[in-house]
Amino acid sequence: MNDELRKRIYNSLKENNLLKTWTETIRETEEVEETEEAVVGIASDGTRYDKKSLFQYLTQHNYPVTQENVDLSAKMFPIGEDNIRRITHTITTSRTIEHDELENISDEDIDIFLYSKILEQLTQLKDTVTTQNLMDYAVEVISDNKTGSTDIAKLIDVLNKRSQNGWKLVNTFTNEIGVNSHVEHHTFNNDVRVNSTIDQIVLIFERPMSMTDEKAQKIINQIQNNS
Repeated sequence: MNDELRKRIYNSLKENNLLKTWTETIRETEEVEETEEAVVGIASDGTRYDKKSLFQYLTQHNYPVTQENVDLSAKMFPIGEDNIRRITHTITTSRTIEHDELENISDEDIDIFLYSKILEQLTQLKDTVTTQNLMDYAVEVISDNKTGSTDIAKLIDVLNKRSQNGWKLVNTFTNEIGVNSHVEHHTFNNDVRVNSTIDQIVLIFERPMSMTDEKAQKIINQIQNNS
């Protein structure tokens, strides 16, 4: 994979907030040697003196730092080219480096990385498919009792179970399936039979479609098979 393609993938993932990034602060130290001007002072008569030693002397004896006192003390702390004290300071600097999860992914593994990103997004979107008004539908059929009466107990059971699982009843109709003859009661000589119309109550339920992990995995498999 060339650098241009990898850069395009990186930019696309980052623009869509699909790339995890983190920062690392690196601290670096450097030994810096002071310049001669910071170490050597020159009195009015041209005497070169050790600045640090002279000012320590004046401070310790509570002498004011005046040009006269500097000129008088300079001869006490002479310094030449061969005995300049080399003073170094340690300077600490810090810089921040941004890392991302793509930087350590090899070209061979980048397909797997992208597929995993797609699966993550499908999983996150599984509950937002409802914004597209996609619905799942289910049908329940409840037959009348042999006497032609409605099976109220089964009807209540179906409605409760569907409601608990997020289903909403949106339509219902009856379907006549035939006539049933049954014995209503007995007389002394014969039975009294009654013909009853037997119907089916058809219940239609709907609920917003949700993309399950299984559905998401099927989509990923289709993408892989077509690639």
